Amino acid sequence: MHGFHTQPDTDGALRLLTGLGLGAAMPNSTTLLSEYVPERSRSVLIAIMFTGFNLGSGMVGFAAAWLIPLHGWRSVLIVGGALPLVLVPFLLLLLPESVRFMVVHRLAAPRIAATLSRVCR
Repeated sequence: MHGFHTQPDTDGALRLLTGLGLGAAMPNSTTLLSEYVPERSRSVLIAIMFTGFNLGSGMVGFAAAWLIPLHGWRSVLIVGGALPLVLVPFLLLLLPESVRFMVVHRLAAPRIAATLSRVCR
């Protein structure tokens, strides 16, 4: 990792992309959760989700405090970048598409029914 240098414009562009990704995570999570959970427990589950976001943000500090003495400050960036990439296949496999999206894009009715039956068990 020695000799790894970036220019300020590259850092700015990467920071912008990170901000866009993180900024999109919360509204998308809220939308999917509110679409798929029963109305009677929706508010409680959304509150738990928001608490989980904040708890996860706080846990990053503890992870960084553990990683930095062992592997240096760059390890936090590597783990923080690699972990979401490792999760992508699981999200693609397990995260359902929004029913509204499927209807607007005129996907086949059996596919919409299969998604609803999988989520609404």
